[in-house]
Amino acid sequence: MTGLYRIYDELIDPETVEQIRLVLFGFQFTWNYHANTNYSTSDTQPDDVPQFTHGFIRDGKNHSRLTAMPLEVVKPFGLGFDDLLRAKANMVPWDKEPRIHPPHTDDDDPHYVVLYYANDSDGETRLYLPDGEEVAIEPRQGRLVTFHGHLKHSSASPVETRFRVAININVKGSVPAERLGLEPLK
Repeated sequence: MTGLYRIYDELIDPETVEQIRLVLFGFQFTWNYHANTNYSTSDTQPDDVPQFTHGFIRDGKNHSRLTAMPLEVVKPFGLGFDDLLRAKANMVPWDKEPRIHPPHTDDDDPHYVVLYYANDSDGETRLYLPDGEEVAIEPRQGRLVTFHGHLKHSSASPVETRFRVAININVKGSVPAERLGLEPLK
């Protein structure tokens, strides 16, 4: 089942990783409140928490003066603006006890997900594989995770660090899976 997801460490050069961190955690970067971690709905489920988001790209439109940031993240895969459905940054704040957020998919249409972690944190990402296996991925600054968009996934609240920040990028399903290091769906 590992052809459904892949973890990359040190794929992005250290200077770019540091620049992304400086911008995301800088005082001029704008974060917007969102009532839950499932961006596709405004209904908050009992086991969900609020998060802060920054939208870069949505439905083929640029929504930020900082769209170059997610484009740098997907550059190692040879992807550009026209390959993306959506790109946003998510900040989940500290919680007093561990909490796994509701599993979801980002879009109903075929797509892939690229996650980029902007800081070392607890609050793993969980992938729910078709065979029932759950994979927990620890956020590490500069780490990239790619996976098939039909896989349900969830984040978790950090309890040891003040926040967990990731850039979530949805890639069009027309992009060949191999470009993201994934096996094609059969």
